[in-house]
Amino acid sequence: MFFTRAVLASLALALAASASTRANELALPRPGDHALRALTPTTLELEIVTLYGDAAILPGIVGENFTPHLPPAEAFAVTANGAPLAVKSVGFKRRVLYAALDTKDVRLGNRLYLELAQPLAASAHVEVSQHEGRAGPLGPPQGRATPNGRPGDPVPFSPAGKPAAPFVFLWPADWKFTATLDPQRESPAIHVSEVGYAPALPKEAAIGYYLGSAGELPIAARDFRVIDAATAREVFRGPLVRRIDKGFPATPPPYREVFVADFSPLKESGIYRVAVDGLGVSTPFRIHDGAAMAVARAYALGLYHQRCGTENALPFTRFVHAACHVAPAEVPASAAQFPFTWKLIGELAAEQRSEASRPPHPFANDEKSQLYPFVRRGPLDVSGGHHDAGDYSKYTTNSAALVHTLVFAADALPGLAALDNLGLPESGDGIPDFLQEAKWEADYLAKLQDDDGGFYFLVYPRDRRYESNALPDAGEPQVVWPKNTAATAAAVAALAECAASPAMKKHYPHDAARYLAQAKRGWKFLTDALARHGDAGAYQRLTHYGDNFSHHDELAWAECELFLATGEPDFQRELFRWLPDPTSERTRRWGWWRLSESFGNAVRSYAFAARSGRLPPDKLDARYLRLCEGEILAAADVALANTNASAYGTAFPVEAKHYRNAGWYFSLDSAMDLAVGAQLAAEQVGFADAGACWQAIDKMSAPGDERADADILGARGRAPSAAIGDEHLGGPASRRAARTGAREGRLLQDVQSYVAALVRNLDFECGVNPLNRCFITGLGRLRQREIVSQYAHNDRRALPPSGLPLGNIQAGLPYHGPTQTPLRMLSFPDDGDARDPFAYMDRWSDTHNVSTEFVVTNQARGLVSAAFLASLTPTASQPWLAAEARIVLSKEKPQIGDALTARLEIREPKTVGAALRRDPKPSRSRREEAARENAATHTEPSLLTSAATNLADADIIWETRDSDPTRAHEFTFTPRRGGVHWIEAEVAWPDGRRVFAATDMRVATSSTAWVDDALPNGAVEQPGSEPWNWIERGETSVGSALGRASPDSARASALAHTVMTAPGSSAFFPPAPFSGTKAHFSASGAGVHEHGFADAREPLDVQSGDVLFVHVWLDPANPPRELMVSWNDGTSWEHRAYWGANVITYGTAGSDGRRAIGELPAVGKWARVEVPARVVGLEGRSVRGMSFASVDGRAVWDVAGARGADAKQ
Repeated sequence: MFFTRAVLASLALALAASASTRANELALPRPGDHALRALTPTTLELEIVTLYGDAAILPGIVGENFTPHLPPAEAFAVTANGAPLAVKSVGFKRRVLYAALDTKDVRLGNRLYLELAQPLAASAHVEVSQHEGRAGPLGPPQGRATPNGRPGDPVPFSPAGKPAAPFVFLWPADWKFTATLDPQRESPAIHVSEVGYAPALPKEAAIGYYLGSAGELPIAARDFRVIDAATAREVFRGPLVRRIDKGFPATPPPYREVFVADFSPLKESGIYRVAVDGLGVSTPFRIHDGAAMAVARAYALGLYHQRCGTENALPFTRFVHAACHVAPAEVPASAAQFPFTWKLIGELAAEQRSEASRPPHPFANDEKSQLYPFVRRGPLDVSGGHHDAGDYSKYTTNSAALVHTLVFAADALPGLAALDNLGLPESGDGIPDFLQEAKWEADYLAKLQDDDGGFYFLVYPRDRRYESNALPDAGEPQVVWPKNTAATAAAVAALAECAASPAMKKHYPHDAARYLAQAKRGWKFLTDALARHGDAGAYQRLTHYGDNFSHHDELAWAECELFLATGEPDFQRELFRWLPDPTSERTRRWGWWRLSESFGNAVRSYAFAARSGRLPPDKLDARYLRLCEGEILAAADVALANTNASAYGTAFPVEAKHYRNAGWYFSLDSAMDLAVGAQLAAEQVGFADAGACWQAIDKMSAPGDERADADILGARGRAPSAAIGDEHLGGPASRRAARTGAREGRLLQDVQSYVAALVRNLDFECGVNPLNRCFITGLGRLRQREIVSQYAHNDRRALPPSGLPLGNIQAGLPYHGPTQTPLRMLSFPDDGDARDPFAYMDRWSDTHNVSTEFVVTNQARGLVSAAFLASLTPTASQPWLAAEARIVLSKEKPQIGDALTARLEIREPKTVGAALRRDPKPSRSRREEAARENAATHTEPSLLTSAATNLADADIIWETRDSDPTRAHEFTFTPRRGGVHWIEAEVAWPDGRRVFAATDMRVATSSTAWVDDALPNGAVEQPGSEPWNWIERGETSVGSALGRASPDSARASALAHTVMTAPGSSAFFPPAPFSGTKAHFSASGAGVHEHGFADAREPLDVQSGDVLFVHVWLDPANPPRELMVSWNDGTSWEHRAYWGANVITYGTAGSDGRRAIGELPAVGKWARVEVPARVVGLEGRSVRGMSFASVDGRAVWDVAGARGADAKQ
């Protein structure tokens, strides 16, 4: 049955609140947004959002070569409770907030910092304004001075009436900057985890804030409090401990004013805030058992979204698509048949030859130069697996690494092997979720084997590099790329690892045997290749994938897995030949990255071979095993050291800091070495798994509690050694060291240290960072929009699919094509400054930045790290199946302008029945059958009973066709266009369980306004003779228009001034928009000027008999000679109508491509021009673009769309 949810007032909404000035923080920041924050009693922050190219706000504040022209302190008037306060100094920083991938929409976050000469009193009301006559940076005059104080106007006299330098106004005079020094104000300088903290795990907040050219915010407080979020009652107090970052080459070094607030002893579940005197309080956070599980389930959902060859469907996600890339791939037998494929392979080979450091391996230039020609011809089934990254390609070496990570977790990490509740379609069927996700990839990998035993290097688009404008289920034809030894060895290793896996053999015995047979055939291919070509000659490089160690690491890994799968000594001997010393620097990428690539896979597998039950201990070489174990613990120590060297607790390598290189860095990916190290150390001290060891550590009491000692020794199953250690960590494990012996005590400390560092990395990824942002889509208060994902770029939603990791540190910003601007040039301080660059971990922009793109191996390693921590909490055994939900609307047949309320009804899932357990990969009908069986045979309460009555604890995100994403329990909205609207909801509980719902509704109307106040969803501005310029209601003169622009299109104010004023004439006063709040206009000038858009993801569907319309206003002082409107149906622009003179030569006169409609409308007033769809060939078609052109003069355009033949105009 369905249960109706009431709207509940709850702190859950407070958990999603922020110090943002926006009412809806899921909406993009709007140009003109501004706010004042009292960071401390002596430091104020003025935040102003501007549009790129808007020279009227904060004019000239940063000059060429990043030279600052900051206003002097006396330019600002500060009052506290009405009394003036002097400003001591001024600082500034600027960062791109948002840059759209396909449009000129670039928004900048500007922050001015004012240091006060005297501190504000408690609860003081403070206001900042521009001193009359002293308000801006030095610079040349920008226009006539006027008394209304428009930004950019110079003020030539000081308040005393004496001549002064030409200061200019920084912002409009009517803007207000006010704040109150409320002790309970939310502070952006207090950083807490947005998913919360587990009671039994460490809990830390970070305190610190970067002020741009003013350095770091001084932290005067020396202690902190944790308070109840509802009552402000103090529940914990502790000292603030300075944590200085180490490794960044800057002068002065960054992050020296960062403090840690450790409240690990607080274990009572609840909703809290961290309070620091002088700063205020943090956003609310939870202490609850589901914190780590929320991250693990998000990562699992992200991997589900990457699945290929199948659908993404409700109830498991709202980001749906049909089965993708199921058509057979082709074999590129010749360049004549597949010119793009072989041209690209040849170009990559030429690039590789130019690299002087490349070893002398043979390159593939064409089909004749490939060492291992294709054997099978014709179509190949290569469906399945996971898309490698943001695009839809699939690289064999990454597929193999994904299999290793997931299978290793299922076999070697007992806590992860027990997880069957991650919310995947297979969850709840009695088979580990990790294993089933691995099998989805392994079955795909097995399809890549050619008849000679080799494995194809890559599955790739046939005719271009990326399917950048397509959804996955509309994917283009694909090809396989040639084989090479690295890809083949990686596939052999992964399949052999599956064959040896105890979990795989238990649940899929026939597939395990098949994998081993294929691995052996692949190994014969490799041995034949090596015998024929030798080591150097057998490897043929195609791209950088699998190339860091030539094929040596993949061959070592393959030997290792074949030995573990068969027990044959010859494979072990070959392993020792290819990887004689697992601790050698030669196995480390760049000489310092331990457990790198396939060498790391081999070391992990060998170290855990006996522990996971693959081989008995006596089959392993004891010396080699010790080396592998030592390398695993050494890698964990490096991750621990890097975490401790970070002020904010992320394992960012010190070496990368030295080189200022942060591309593709993910905290939880790096932290997987800590999880594996913790498991190994726990086993070496005698525990079955790290979870049992951590529980024992957590229970450790003060010295002298022998009962706790006995509990630990009993859990280990052995007595302590006689040796006494003197290690000291400061936690319970160090106290235990004195009783359990030096080695065992040290290992207990290792487990404690590794787990604590792992928690820090998870916290960094979830909000304990300088940005207060969560770097996993679908989590956190603020949500990224622009990510490197072809699905996200092409679907109908503003938000990307949930569960995808984002690079945690942005070393720099990309070039922005639509504005032809290196975005780095818009920041201040300069990222590239040799001495004092923009603080590294504060660099963030919501933009398409390939250096933050994930690949599936990042996802898998991040999932292991998060799930490892989740396995230490009670939620590890929490059952969960995806529940079904539906959206209920307050009106069944809404009309335009109706206020609608949407709410959710959730169907409670049941536990899995025996029917489903018998079928390891059930279809949807099979799951429904199992549910019916379960309902007939089970009477226990459903899984959602408690959660269903506590939707107030959930974070609920709504998206619709015409609204910004909105966080609400019940969603109220008003459709402003007719036709079919879609509505979606995503519910996330604190422990990561999710419910999705989607529905469509038809809004009754006989007229559809397609372009009104904004471009249609997904539309891309088209380059023309002029940019897309909006004018807003109320902008009745040049002065009021300057500094304002639509959030949907960038507009330079200087350009606006030019196009709104005709040569030799007075200022142009545009009309109020005909509809809504905005209209768009053409420049005044001679010749043809045109602006338009294309590629709208939500088209205008034109029916038989429809009439197309657009509203236009012609400037009476500068009337155009001709108007032309063009429509694009997704393939052609040959649908045009014109009024007036026949000057524009597009199309053929008298055809659908250039149809004369009539005379120009009257000037000086709004007119509606109409075109029957049939006369421009658009009946029954879907319009995806429009263009608006005029000849000479000037025109203002407004709402455009289509109406039925009988509709009123």
